[in-house]
Amino acid sequence: MALHRQAVEQIATSFSGRAIVLKVDLPGPAWGGEGMSAPMLNAKGWHVAGPAVLTSGSTAEVTGVFNYAERGLFLEIAADPQRGAATIVDRPRVRVRLMIEAPGTDPAAQAAEAVRLIEKLLAPMASGTP
Repeated sequence: MALHRQAVEQIATSFSGRAIVLKVDLPGPAWGGEGMSAPMLNAKGWHVAGPAVLTSGSTAEVTGVFNYAERGLFLEIAADPQRGAATIVDRPRVRVRLMIEAPGTDPAAQAAEAVRLIEKLLAPMASGTP
């Protein structure tokens, strides 16, 4: 069962377009081998870690939240727009796959679990900070 629509909408409302500070290095996809896979975070930790694209302590922006198949979602995080890139396409960005264990029949639990995982990755910028 896919992540419940209410859970995805709650995460998107809470995080999309927000300026953030990264708590961890965010790896890009692992290249080569059997295929290319986006970095994934679940209750057990990181899976498929490639080289860091965005580094801990840097400012960034949540540019997207997307539902992902079996109880998961992608959180797209892009480098701070103040770094000089003209468009989103020109900014370094990473899509991190978050896998949720709560069942699709409980959107509140799914959203809460997603927030706990997201909070391991990022912190909202303080009010009044550009």
